[in-house]
Amino acid sequence: MIARERFRLQRYVAYILVEWCSNSDSVSDLSASSFSDLKRNQRARFATLLLYLNEEGLEGGETSFPRWVNAETFHPLKVKPRAGQAVLFYSQLPDGNFDDFSQHAALKPTAGEKWLINL
Repeated sequence: MIARERFRLQRYVAYILVEWCSNSDSVSDLSASSFSDLKRNQRARFATLLLYLNEEGLEGGETSFPRWVNAETFHPLKVKPRAGQAVLFYSQLPDGNFDDFSQHAALKPTAGEKWLINL
């Protein structure tokens, strides 16, 4: 059986006071009660592709990876949306365990709208 998820078109608007908190796309980030709902309705996502659809008039709205680290910095990685570009990241390690560094957040646009497709 092939597990697949429908893509989601998402819109983030500067004047709406909503910011997505840091989250992951893996089952390990869920409570036991929400896991049973997820199990019935969708599969755990091994990888996520965020395809940015616009940038004109957009300020802010970065995708932040707050737990990202490398040898030079411990500051969050912030990806600025660019039309036609995408970000691919894995929510699970090769052994199937949750990848803690995959936690991400949609930062609120300070001007304009951000449109993306989440696959």
